[in-house]
Amino acid sequence: MQNVRICVYAKLEKSGIGGYDVEVVDNTNNDAVYTMQSSLFNIGEDSTRRNLNASSGWGGYGYSSARVSAPFAILDSIYQAIKKVKSADSNVIFPKLKVNWSVRNVPSGGGSEGELRDGLILTSHYNGDGNLYILGDENSDTDEFDNHIIIHEWGHYFEDKFSRSDSIGGSHGEGDKLDIRVAFGEGWGNAWSAIATDDPIYFDTQGFMQSDGFYMNIESENSAVKGFFSEDSIQHILYDLYDSHNDGADRLSLGFKPIYNTLVRFQKNTKAFTSIFTFITGLQEENPSKQDKINAILNSEDIKPIVDIYGSSQSNLYSNMGDSSTSTICTSGENGRFNKLENHKYIRFYIDASKNYIISVVQNNGSMSDPDFGVYRTSPFLHLGDSDSTTYKREIGRYILDSGDYLLDISDYNGQNYACFDININ
Repeated sequence: MQNVRICVYAKLEKSGIGGYDVEVVDNTNNDAVYTMQSSLFNIGEDSTRRNLNASSGWGGYGYSSARVSAPFAILDSIYQAIKKVKSADSNVIFPKLKVNWSVRNVPSGGGSEGELRDGLILTSHYNGDGNLYILGDENSDTDEFDNHIIIHEWGHYFEDKFSRSDSIGGSHGEGDKLDIRVAFGEGWGNAWSAIATDDPIYFDTQGFMQSDGFYMNIESENSAVKGFFSEDSIQHILYDLYDSHNDGADRLSLGFKPIYNTLVRFQKNTKAFTSIFTFITGLQEENPSKQDKINAILNSEDIKPIVDIYGSSQSNLYSNMGDSSTSTICTSGENGRFNKLENHKYIRFYIDASKNYIISVVQNNGSMSDPDFGVYRTSPFLHLGDSDSTTYKREIGRYILDSGDYLLDISDYNGQNYACFDININ
């Protein structure tokens, strides 16, 4: 009789409609797929049942053996997310996802490929290219059992593959006034973790013996700062739209399907940058009878009724060049730098004839800024490129533009408190 052992791979695989393809690999060991194995047994024995235990490796005061259960715990969280999406669309097919986890994945580094292979992943994150990176550094930050963290990051994968996110990324924290794209992306990730688990208590274990960390209540915790620029406000709004527990201004229980439909239809194809403005506009179009209840939830987070995808009732984030070839905008660094509110201003413009165009952004109130800009076509939405030289005061780019609607995203790399620019398109 032959002796054999059972090998279980850290994979989720299902082909066809409703299918998925997820594997957990060690990014610090040539992307080896994690496995667990049984002891040897004789296939001639009467019983063929074998119970395998994926041990945590915990020895009471630290990890004393291999952390076999970690990759399977990650898969369990991802499967929760998959099941919630399938509850709204049973015909969905999930593109391949690779999850990179290692005990050597630490919260440091700059994001280069070499650093990622060495475990310097900065933080648990989705890289925008079908890869999740998950922290696993003992006594610092381990995320394999933090299901809300895993599902939050999977939520960015969902945006990438099924909806759309225009988030520019960067640091974010409690009380930040964020760029509208970042606020929505991070608020969605937090809300989605509560929606997928039906558990509004979001937690992240950290520190010595994984005994520290933080938690927050996605449903009832007061926002540190309220508004369309607050990830706290966005997560509360999205979860209140979903959940069946009505409290405060929340008198609405839409469930997940209307949220899913808005994300994969309207949000994916909107002509503005993705934000709470685009999402609520799409949600209201599909649910016009619920508009008053939606507005009540928005009002509880100090957001006025949303009338269009550009947030025209809220702020002057967008400027419209109309029939003119020139416009003037001002950015501000008073809320922080890079990805905070007013760091970026947006210009809407229309091209009526296909030809070569010169776009210039020139500071008109000094000379210490370093203006940069990105160019986007809106239908279909497409990032055409960036002009981001290190030249002070001015930035010039040349583009071949076809007729249609466009957006400019203008910022000051130097983050001056108040910098104003003349924009010309010729």
